[in-house]
Amino acid sequence: MQTTVVCRCRPFLDHDAGSFQAVTTNGPNIYVHKEVSKAGLVDTTGKVNSKKFQLHASTACENDESLYEMYVEAVVEKSKEGGAGCVLAYGQTGAGKTHTIEAMMDTMFQSGVEIVAVSCFEVRSDKVHDLLNDSEELKVLTGADGNDNVVGLKKLEAEEAGEAVKDVVTRAKALRSTASTNANDQSSRSHAFYIFFLPSGGSLTFVDLAGSENKADAKSHSESENADERLKEMKEINKSLGDLKECIRLTLVNSKGGKQQHIPFRRSVLTRLLRTSLDVSPTSAVKTTFLCHVGPTRRSLPMTINTLNYAEQMCSATNAAKEAAKFKGPEKWSPKMVASWVEKLDGGKYATLSESMHMSGKIFQTMWLNDFIKRVSAAGGTEADGNYIYDKFHDLVAESKKGNGAKKKGKKVDDVTIEIAEGKKPAQKPVSELIGSRYFAVCGQNVASIYRVDGGALSSSSSPSSPSPSPLTSTLVQTYTGSKGEDWYCCSFGGLVSSLVHNANDTSGTTEDGRRKGQLLALAGAGRCISIIDPYAGKLVASLIGHGDEIYETTFVPIGATNFSRREMTGSLLEGSPTPCVDDFLLLSASKDESIRLWNVQTGACLLMFAGDMGHRESVLSIDVHPLGHSFVSGGMDTTIKLWRLEDDAVVRDVVAASDKSMITDIRRTTQIQLPYFSTNHAHTDYADCVRFLGDCIVSKSTANLILLWKPVLGEGGRAARACEKNSDAIIPLREFVLSNCDVWFVRHSVSDDMKSLAVGNKQGMVKVWSVEDPEEVSRLSQNTQTTVTATNIF
Repeated sequence: MQTTVVCRCRPFLDHDAGSFQAVTTNGPNIYVHKEVSKAGLVDTTGKVNSKKFQLHASTACENDESLYEMYVEAVVEKSKEGGAGCVLAYGQTGAGKTHTIEAMMDTMFQSGVEIVAVSCFEVRSDKVHDLLNDSEELKVLTGADGNDNVVGLKKLEAEEAGEAVKDVVTRAKALRSTASTNANDQSSRSHAFYIFFLPSGGSLTFVDLAGSENKADAKSHSESENADERLKEMKEINKSLGDLKECIRLTLVNSKGGKQQHIPFRRSVLTRLLRTSLDVSPTSAVKTTFLCHVGPTRRSLPMTINTLNYAEQMCSATNAAKEAAKFKGPEKWSPKMVASWVEKLDGGKYATLSESMHMSGKIFQTMWLNDFIKRVSAAGGTEADGNYIYDKFHDLVAESKKGNGAKKKGKKVDDVTIEIAEGKKPAQKPVSELIGSRYFAVCGQNVASIYRVDGGALSSSSSPSSPSPSPLTSTLVQTYTGSKGEDWYCCSFGGLVSSLVHNANDTSGTTEDGRRKGQLLALAGAGRCISIIDPYAGKLVASLIGHGDEIYETTFVPIGATNFSRREMTGSLLEGSPTPCVDDFLLLSASKDESIRLWNVQTGACLLMFAGDMGHRESVLSIDVHPLGHSFVSGGMDTTIKLWRLEDDAVVRDVVAASDKSMITDIRRTTQIQLPYFSTNHAHTDYADCVRFLGDCIVSKSTANLILLWKPVLGEGGRAARACEKNSDAIIPLREFVLSNCDVWFVRHSVSDDMKSLAVGNKQGMVKVWSVEDPEEVSRLSQNTQTTVTATNIF
């Protein structure tokens, strides 16, 4: 087991004399006792109610050496072997956390553990301060591996220090922020991290969290000399601990199986830094001992119960993850097991290919089909062999999960409709704005369909002399059906769908390799994978894998069409007129994993990731590319709206500048993290679930029944300060459009091509239209037969 949860109840102190013994321990069980009371008066019979909590272990007043031997020494041994270890103290103010952490470090020093370097820092008011460098403020950035690290943290070598490591730590502790509280004369006002580096390459981190505080502590702070500062500190501490509790709660939820919930580690600096330590899986890279501290008295009972509730959740999550790990499906096979399976598949038909299958089941499961086929071809197999082996393995994975109890009951259509109406799930998304006035696409579950609109003002038979336009009709042009488990709820077109009006034998619109120009439809949703479809052939041509969670919106980045609108280009094409060259091979995607990614759809490479310390701290719900293609805007659950540059990065410039797009064979995965150049939370106070450009202005919608037209305040050269520096979040509000019955997320608005009209649906099936120049409603469209949410509309 990689995570051990232990409760330590501090002994009675002088000021506890005469108090009721409210907490007792017995092995893994902790009992909390509360006197029975009626109408606020304690029962004179002395009756008590007891509540039981169960962790991995508990200790009452054992000495520090025993605690170290039983629950910390194993973590130290893990670090000695070259791994990572973490000892974390959690609990209310005055429960003994700092005493325990300091005692554990002292015992480690006395045991003779060799340490080559040490770093110390504190997290105070959601900022990091280096305790070995005069409390210098440092930044936390996300690396290419997805882990968060403190940048510029001083790492003091043991030889360089010229003093014992213990003395270095003592010097660092002296710089830590403390203050008097209702429970302690000297209470920690920050979260302290002490990191020790061992000769093996391993590391050992001791974390002393600031204590959670209550109303009594708040009153104590309000009476202190620096009342405002103390109260602000208390709020920051409780907020960061609240974020930690939420991460623990959702870790438990996810450990029970079923649909995985997003864990908001990015809500605070503390949870970002503790992300790897809170991994409860048996395969976690970090071995952690979670020491929760409680007080023994009646006065601290509410805080004690709260602490034990979350400690029990962490313990339950660890146990559930351990049980789940007992199942060994194909995705957990070793390279030898994978090769053996291929060798025996279909009576040994593919035995000659088994030697090329030296990869684990986990790698096989996540490998892109085209990469696997290349591997098979290099070993002498055919494309058909690769497809067959690939499908068989993934069928095995699916079946094994069903056998492990992961099979889910199918949902009725009505259930899905209710989920959409309640805003728990994105709805189908038409994308006709990307392919002109004649064609649009919709997707839902595992089906994507393309329609052609005939009649009305679009009909070729209509003329100015006609008394009235012919009736509008729609014709199904193509349908693509994915695998049974797909759940798509966003789609976008790349390039032009010229081939939809061409004969199948017409090759004028094809490249040298036979691929039809502009025929790309991107489909994404709950499956974390973006499927790139040839809409004419109804064929999957690529799968873009990299996001860690659901994908909420995709959009192609237009190259070479900066002076033409898409509708103008499509109209020219349909009329046989010369058309400017458009080659949309770059795709942007926004995900619940808090990142935006830029893909080369021809190679499957993820070129850039837009995230990091200045990125979104919650799910990214919406993105839109500037009409000139040089930047894009994003909105998310964290209520912020951010602007990002596309033209400033060398990777993008190289791709765009390549004259022969077929020569782009870069298959690298993301190595660079991009930061926004503008970010604001002044536009909305709730989820920013739809953002669209209106020229250089932005039209954004929130779930607070509001659409806002605004302009970012940019500096010289038309940009804000780099990397979201201070004072780069100001906006100029231009128009407000007040909505009704639109307080569900994933309801998208749209802007007409002439940028004069704005439309949005609501959860009653109605579409409202406004003039951009006047916030007064222009038109209201509805059908008596539709009463569910209208999630998307297109001009």
